[in-house]
Amino acid sequence: MDAMSSPIGETDWRRPVGIKPIAKQRIPAVLIADTEINPGSLLVERLVGEGLDVYFAATVSEVRAITAQQCFDYALTELSFADGDAIGVIKALQSSVPFCRTIVHSRSCSLQLAVQATKAGASDVLPRPVDIDFLLSILLDRSVQNGDARESPGNPFQLRMAYILDTYSQCGSNTSRAARELSMHRRTLQRLIKRSCLPDKSAKPRRTWPLS
Repeated sequence: MDAMSSPIGETDWRRPVGIKPIAKQRIPAVLIADTEINPGSLLVERLVGEGLDVYFAATVSEVRAITAQQCFDYALTELSFADGDAIGVIKALQSSVPFCRTIVHSRSCSLQLAVQATKAGASDVLPRPVDIDFLLSILLDRSVQNGDARESPGNPFQLRMAYILDTYSQCGSNTSRAARELSMHRRTLQRLIKRSCLPDKSAKPRRTWPLS
């Protein structure tokens, strides 16, 4: 029997002709650099439910080590670490995965931090605590791209202001104490309070002179 009429082997007929094997699709991954967020948290549960692989890092050094081996689409980081800060995390991510969408999520939130983090490459800075649905919308960039995203409680600046004003109120409207809690310069806080139209109760009253 010649080659043209030879039967197809059992293994040959199962092999598609002219079709290349489909490469395995990479699962989107998120890096959480925050010791307060554990694998059993609701946030991680929601991220896994979104089809994401979730990785954790507790220090800036761990971030550098893991980003050298793993590609990340999203990252959520706290501000302070034993060996550095969020700026170091952002720079490490920008160096290895410049397209990674990085969010700084911290209680020590200030406008100065927002400027520094944005310049370093962060996509946004959010105060803590914040609504989990809004956090996911910002992290996964759904606030603009996804029209069916859940309704958010406000834009990031409004949330920062709400956090600042809440801290100010909890400190008994004492500007100096609130500034220490927020890691913010006292004059910066005074300007923000003035912008919000709330009275600065710790400000010294101006001395007035009677008209002659």
